[in-house]
Amino acid sequence: MKDNYTRSAAEAIRLAHRVSAAGKQNYTGTEHLLQGLVLEQEGAASRVLRENGVTSDRLRQMVEQLKIQSGNLALQDQDGFSPRCQKILRMARGQADRFRSEAVGTEHILMAIILEKENVAVKLIEALGVNPTKIYYEVLSAIGENPADHKEDLQTGGLDKEPIRGALPPAGIVGTPAFWITAESLTNAVPGGELVEEDGKKYVRRWNDCRSAA
Repeated sequence: MKDNYTRSAAEAIRLAHRVSAAGKQNYTGTEHLLQGLVLEQEGAASRVLRENGVTSDRLRQMVEQLKIQSGNLALQDQDGFSPRCQKILRMARGQADRFRSEAVGTEHILMAIILEKENVAVKLIEALGVNPTKIYYEVLSAIGENPADHKEDLQTGGLDKEPIRGALPPAGIVGTPAFWITAESLTNAVPGGELVEEDGKKYVRRWNDCRSAA
């Protein structure tokens, strides 16, 4: 997938492909991506994972036990990534944008894995007796964020939010601008939201205390 990755993140993805090939899999899934994050060793994700007992040896044993029948997996021609892995990498880009990082780092990939919740990688973390929530908060600390400011992330999926300055409400609406939410992050329409476009990206603008001006 074409994106701007840090050196560590690019190496983790390369290692994920290598692990997949070594296991004679015809795709790279989230389980391989997690292994790549651990094997890379230089990024924030690897450090946090290894400190919590998520090691390459333990992961390799778990992945071998999965016995995934890769021939039954539908691929969408995105550099050999499984559909779920493609989704994780898109979400990682969203996390990088959210924390105002020009490049996607290993920390953003790991946060996306945990926020997505339904992938094989996060199930492997749980199977190893490690709490994904603890991992998430430790990654936030590693990048200088206060975990207390992100208590709702695991419920909201870490929606991209940023203040609006100088924005005017739609005609007939009186209210205070709340924040932008990228349309790609939405699973449901936002009540009181207005679809707008800025810098080539589509957003839903939500307003606090929205009410009719009439």
